[in-house]
Parts: sequence; structure tokens; C-alpha cells
Amino acid sequence: MPDPTPYPVLLADNIARQLGLLAQHLAQAPPEQTAQILGRALDVKNGILGQVTAPGRNRLPFHRDSRRARNFPA
Repeated sequence: MPDPTPYPVLLADNIARQLGLLAQHLAQAPPEQTAQILGRALDVKNGILGQVTAPGRNRLPFHRDSRRARNFPA
């Protein structure tokens, strides 16, 4: 019988495992390499944050609120 777990859930499990491996590398990396790894991983445009938030950025309420807040006069 095939696994009924949807593909996106399996993908999330795999990503979580990969992040665990990355955390192990970060724990052993020298400071310069740690900064480089985190810089790439957390890059808003191409890193984890950018990849996760970009598809629904305009649909998330906190993004709309922050956009409105920037439009208020000082």
C-alpha cells in the first residue's frame, strides 16, 4: 500500500533533515564560514527566507500591513 502522505509534507520532512545537517555543519564551522553559510541561507532574495515567503508574499497579512505602514507620512 502506498504512503498516503502528500508530497509537500514529504518534501518538508526532507528539508527539515537537510536543515539538521546544516546545523551540524554550522556547529563545527569556523566563524567566517558560519557567516558565509548563514548569509546565503538567510538571504531574502535567494535564500530560505526569500524562497519560502516569495510565493505568497502579497497574500500574507503582515506583509500588507508593513507595506501600509511605510506609506504613512512621518
